[in-house]
Amino acid sequence: SLQITITPILSLPSAVSVNPNTGAGQAQAFSAVYTDPAGSGDLSQVNLLFSTSTNGANACWVYYVPTDNAIYLINDSGTAQVPGSIDVSRGRATLSNSQCTVSSPGPVTTSGNNLTVAFGITFAPGFTGQKSLYGYAQSISGANSGWQLLGTWIIGP
Repeated sequence: SLQITITPILSLPSAVSVNPNTGAGQAQAFSAVYTDPAGSGDLSQVNLLFSTSTNGANACWVYYVPTDNAIYLINDSGTAQVPGSIDVSRGRATLSNSQCTVSSPGPVTTSGNNLTVAFGITFAPGFTGQKSLYGYAQSISGANSGWQLLGTWIIGP
């Protein structure tokens, strides 16, 4: 008899969008949307990266961890977080590296499989030019979206 094996397609978390996804300026509140087919509660971290590449060095790389309800910032070399975090429920703190300062301009929201995080970004004077906006989502199991291009932003005069 004929046997057919059906292999399910693994549904991965995804970075859906960032708003605004194009524009220019030294400071902006960005709202990023991420999704997970297993539900927004399955997301372990979501990232937003402003850079000319995805290696993370000399970039403005922020991420949110739902279990901590906190925003973090990666250091200049792209190898570790800068000390501290921003408690989204309080929203008063900022974190800085040589490329940007990040704040929490608003609450994190969920709707079905979607998680929306607002990141307040002020770019440092030396961090100029056209940068790509990349998103990255990771589930509790470690499944991830990989870096996804979401837009471009021009920084500086």
